Amino acid sequence: KDNITLLKFKLKMQTTIENIHVKIQCENEFRRFVLNEVNYQSLAGMIRTLLGLSQETTFKMSYLDDEGDWVLLTTDCELEYACTLSKSPLKISVKICTPAPVAHCCAKTVCSADEATPSVADVEKPWRMRGGRGRGGCRGGRMARGEGCAERFDAKIARLTERHAVLTAKLIEGDLSEERARALEWRLSHLQNKIDTWKVKKQQLSDASAVPKEDHHTAHDDVDVPVPAAEDAKAATEEPHPHCFGRGRGGRGCHRGQRGGWRKQMEGHEEHHGERHGRGCGPHIALACSTPEGKAAFERLQAAKEAVFTARQEKAGKEAIQPKLEALKEAKAEWREIKMALWKEKRGTCPRKEAK
Repeated sequence: KDNITLLKFKLKMQTTIENIHVKIQCENEFRRFVLNEVNYQSLAGMIRTLLGLSQETTFKMSYLDDEGDWVLLTTDCELEYACTLSKSPLKISVKICTPAPVAHCCAKTVCSADEATPSVADVEKPWRMRGGRGRGGCRGGRMARGEGCAERFDAKIARLTERHAVLTAKLIEGDLSEERARALEWRLSHLQNKIDTWKVKKQQLSDASAVPKEDHHTAHDDVDVPVPAAEDAKAATEEPHPHCFGRGRGGRGCHRGQRGGWRKQMEGHEEHHGERHGRGCGPHIALACSTPEGKAAFERLQAAKEAVFTARQEKAGKEAIQPKLEALKEAKAEWREIKMALWKEKRGTCPRKEAK
């Protein structure tokens, strides 16, 4: 039953909808015609013919419905429905969709050839040429040299002078009001200031180009920075500290040198013991080396470390390195025992504070 009703509605639409009056608007152009065949293809063909549009040009159509809204029109069913809703004539708005320009290879080669050869305007106005083609912009090319800047300054001065002359003639010959004359006088004064400024810049450029580059120097080069005599005497008389742990630097591991090894310059602990007493781990090493047994143990420890380091540098086998490691452990234990014994002996002789 529903299919029969729909078929009757379609037959009624086909019999009643014919010879539709259409009014189209494309931008500011209006056209009005009668559409005999009510379908989308015939409507689009008629619009393309009347507006002179090519087959490659695309456009969109919208109709004005009963609620006053513009609705997009794309199919035959929508066109038939638009005819039933809209009054006569059927108002359609056409919007042309401009296709994006396609860049061809031939056009690219022509552009590159035009860029390679400068135009007549560029030859006549060399101050408007590009500077460097690569990085740096105007830092390269003709603008990097003095002649390019001089030509640009001359062109600027000539253009301002010409403008000044035109305004002067207008002020003298024309019958101007008081306000207009005052405005022209202000502009003439402003142009004259500009001309004077550019002339000064050109003169500075010519003076800078005349100075040889090797003789060009700044005022900072002529000033000698004075060095205090006390600092010179201190630098001349100061001697490097003989100990590996440095001057005034204590803390854990401060006596270690490069690659974790102890340096060999450990002589003279007795002379500097009083000076470095109480600063880091240096006093403990100096106290241990103050006795012949401690000094001998320290030398054996140094020799064992150097032997292990040399064997590892030469990439010796495990059989060759293992005995050296055992000797290093024994030297470390002997050195630690001597150091602890001397420390305990010194601590026993120190007076202790009585507990309150």
